[in-house]
Amino acid sequence: MQLIQQARLFFQQGNSDKVYEVDLCEVGPGEYVVNFRYGRRGANLKAGTKTVFPVSLDKAQKEFDKLVKGKNRKGYAELPESKGLPADSAAVEQGEDARIAKVLAYLEAAAEGKYDEKRWKLSRLIWKAGELRLKAAGPFLAAIAPRKDAMFNYALAWALARCAAPQEALPMLRDLSLEKDVRVARIAGEALALLGKDSDRQKLADLALPKMPGSIASAIRNQDATALAAAIKELIFDLKADHNNFLYLIYRSAPAYPFVLPVLLHALQSVPFKPPFFRAIRYILKVAEMRTDLAVEGLLMARLEREKPHFRMPEWGSMWAGGQWIKPKKELAKPDSKLAYSDRTRKYLRARTMRNLDLLATHGQAYTQVARHILLQYTDADNRGDQSETVWSYDYSARRYNTYTKYFPGMGEFLLLFNIIYGNSTRYMPGPKGRRWKCRPPYKPGEPVPTAREESHPKLWDEAPADLVALLAESECLLVHEFAAKAFQANPRRAEFVDVPFLKKLLNQPYSVTNSLALVLAEELYDPANPNLELILALLECQLPAARMRGLEWAETTKKQLLGSANWLARLLLSPFTEVRTWISRMLKSTQVDAKIGEAVLQDSLLRLLAVPTEDAAEETQEWFGQVVDQLQLHFAKHLSRVSASQLEEMASHPWEAMQLLAGQVLLRHLEPNAAVPEAALQALINSEWSAVRGLGVEIFGQLPPAILRERKDIVAGFCISQHAEIRTQSRPIIAKIIADDPEFAAGLMALFLPALWRKEAHPGVHADIMLLLRDTLKDHLSRIPEASIWRLIDSDFRPAHELGDALLRTQVDTEKISFARIVELGSHELLNLRKFVWDYFTNNVPLIKYKAAAALKLMDAKWEDTRTFAIEYFREQFSDEDWTPKLLVGICDSVRVELQAFGQEMITRFFQEEDGEQYLLQLSQHPKTELQLFVTNYLERFASGNSERIIGLSFYFTAVLSKVNKGRVAKERVFTFLHKEAKANEKTAAFVIPLLSRISLTIAIRDKAHCIRILTDLRYQYPHLDSSLTLHTFPTL
Repeated sequence: MQLIQQARLFFQQGNSDKVYEVDLCEVGPGEYVVNFRYGRRGANLKAGTKTVFPVSLDKAQKEFDKLVKGKNRKGYAELPESKGLPADSAAVEQGEDARIAKVLAYLEAAAEGKYDEKRWKLSRLIWKAGELRLKAAGPFLAAIAPRKDAMFNYALAWALARCAAPQEALPMLRDLSLEKDVRVARIAGEALALLGKDSDRQKLADLALPKMPGSIASAIRNQDATALAAAIKELIFDLKADHNNFLYLIYRSAPAYPFVLPVLLHALQSVPFKPPFFRAIRYILKVAEMRTDLAVEGLLMARLEREKPHFRMPEWGSMWAGGQWIKPKKELAKPDSKLAYSDRTRKYLRARTMRNLDLLATHGQAYTQVARHILLQYTDADNRGDQSETVWSYDYSARRYNTYTKYFPGMGEFLLLFNIIYGNSTRYMPGPKGRRWKCRPPYKPGEPVPTAREESHPKLWDEAPADLVALLAESECLLVHEFAAKAFQANPRRAEFVDVPFLKKLLNQPYSVTNSLALVLAEELYDPANPNLELILALLECQLPAARMRGLEWAETTKKQLLGSANWLARLLLSPFTEVRTWISRMLKSTQVDAKIGEAVLQDSLLRLLAVPTEDAAEETQEWFGQVVDQLQLHFAKHLSRVSASQLEEMASHPWEAMQLLAGQVLLRHLEPNAAVPEAALQALINSEWSAVRGLGVEIFGQLPPAILRERKDIVAGFCISQHAEIRTQSRPIIAKIIADDPEFAAGLMALFLPALWRKEAHPGVHADIMLLLRDTLKDHLSRIPEASIWRLIDSDFRPAHELGDALLRTQVDTEKISFARIVELGSHELLNLRKFVWDYFTNNVPLIKYKAAAALKLMDAKWEDTRTFAIEYFREQFSDEDWTPKLLVGICDSVRVELQAFGQEMITRFFQEEDGEQYLLQLSQHPKTELQLFVTNYLERFASGNSERIIGLSFYFTAVLSKVNKGRVAKERVFTFLHKEAKANEKTAAFVIPLLSRISLTIAIRDKAHCIRILTDLRYQYPHLDSSLTLHTFPTL
């Protein structure tokens, strides 16, 4: 947005002094806007626009001319051409000088008793003199006598202090300090402290001390700043009590006890703007204005911007607070009021702050100093970012809604801040009714920043470069830096304040705008013939890439000087910027560094690295840390042996892997034979959370002399069952080293390891590593393991123990002494090798297996299918007719496993003997399985037909077969046929069959029930005398 034309108008009449400014600006190709600002001279101007949307140049020019002419008709006159000039121009100064002369003339008349108060109330005249700080009014004020009016006396005492009244006023102030009215006495006492002697200040402080809490008074008397800070914190935040406005009393004692003020300033940054503290805060603010205490005044002014009101004052009536209805005005008048800092109070105090600033600017009285202290209170944490708001408006002529977007800059809610740094901005303007500042259309956040100065009163800032220097060096707010950098760069006296310490501060700031300014100033200051290494180093450490590039360019010409300073080398090695570290690394590779300097660089670098905060550090920081450590190892490896034991301990205890690895490498590479290893450092490495570090620690431990290792057997044993795999792995060569020197150590280890194998492992992989240790490192000592322990390994629940047990079983146990039941039991073991051991045993001991056939057959019922398959094939091939007995075969068929039942039937059929048929029939008929019940039907005709007693003995079998539902159809058909045939052939058998079928028919399916009824009907006709549940009926035929 470019300013094309500007008109600045003013209007003065009586007490009225107003200004009106009109701008015609180009916002784009062929697009123009007309904006205006108006208000009281020196105050914050209200802004508006005549063109909501951009128009052509002709229309904009017409609007501009119309507005200016309209104001001219109303009496506004045009100020001299002053685009960008502040309100304190020559015309303003001329008006103010007239006003000051009039005030002084009235006060002189009042001092002589000739003033007519009908013209202007004397108390207001006195207040105005104090407000303007008119030192010329001091003698006149001293000659005015106090009155019975408390407000008059208050104004008089306040004005005497502000105007630096002569010593003749002190007696009057002493009298006023003894007034009954507390407010008058308080302000008069402050005036006396300001104008009086040291004795007066000490007396007022001594009067204040007894009124303070004991802890506060004691700390002040003893001049103990730490105790004072702790006491203030306790009273404010822990006890939440305001004892006789102790904060104000502390401030009152500050002139006599200067150490108090910094402590109080720190407390005022966080004291709540709530009861019971706010009343004291108002007192302090009033007194700070009177004392011209810029630090306190600036801090509290900024906090008024930041702190939200404690409550909203109702328009009328009562309000609900503290669980009851109260009248705010009455409550506020109470000494122990529960209310404080209303929205109205905040609005009033903010407006008064603005007015005071404008007065300071108008009269050139410390405006920039107060503004500096205010600006230093803001930080980037206060910035909530840019915001926007869509506004709807109805266009009655077009009969449609239009929308446009309002944009609000970050921190625009801080009116004081924006009034100071953007008071003359063409892109920002204050919102209506004291609301947050907004972007002046058509400007939007993120667009290019104007090159013109934007702050209020630039002329005053040009006269105060020291305040700009303070802002650039101390502020933590980007907006403040943008303002200060632009203003300082335009300052004609800037060269007076530029030196290397100042540039170092600017280069170290986190703001690119300040860094860029510092680069410009550095290039102006730098003398190639006499290069300043501190300046070069500051450039290399700056976040601005252009500054670092310039620093590297200048550093190329000063290599020799840089290599001569261990401090500078260490700082460059630890630079957070890759290009700087790369440059210094390249230089160190090509240049020999003095041994003493190299050692000093290493020591300095280690101290700096160890001081780096590690808690919640970013990944980038840890990556940088590791790269720096690598550079130290690369360039200063020969100096690492000089690292002390205490440093090694600190390095090994560092929470980051890179530093721990460095400590480990130092110990490993530079450990002399039979030298003592720092115990704490070694333990820290071994217990590290990093795998590589732990492995390194164990490796270092393993290099200790055998005598020392023997003394630490418990530590070595602990390595073997450590939760960390790398420690367990690297413990094996250490154990081999000890055992070579002390073979008995192996027995102790096995006594430790075997129980660990048959218990659940404490950490994953422990069993496997112990297994490897036993089978490899301790293999020559396995014969020490007793047979009971071998079986315990086999019976454990863990595979590594099984594998070791299997190996020991095959080499250390006599199989002939193993019980046959134990052999068969191993067939169900989960380890395949142990099952194969059983298979081999069976294969190699066929006669024994046949001898113990009953026990051997249990192998077919093993848990593992492969063992069952082996057993079935084994018995099928190895057992002949002489080896099988009906008992053995029936036992196989009694198994619950289907494949064994089938094998049993196969063997019975294959090796059937006629004399065994009855036994098979009776024993197999007891089996509930359908397949075996069907198999039994094959033996009914041969071994039960014609034998009533045997048939009756099979009652359970017949009932079981016929009761099955939807199963065993073939077996049922065979049983029905068999029973029908046998009952018809024998009456005794029929007497058994009839009740059996009668009972069965009540529960079986319809199809089987019909079969029963046919058989019972047939038997009824044949044996009518036998009892039957069946009754025959004859039906007549048609």
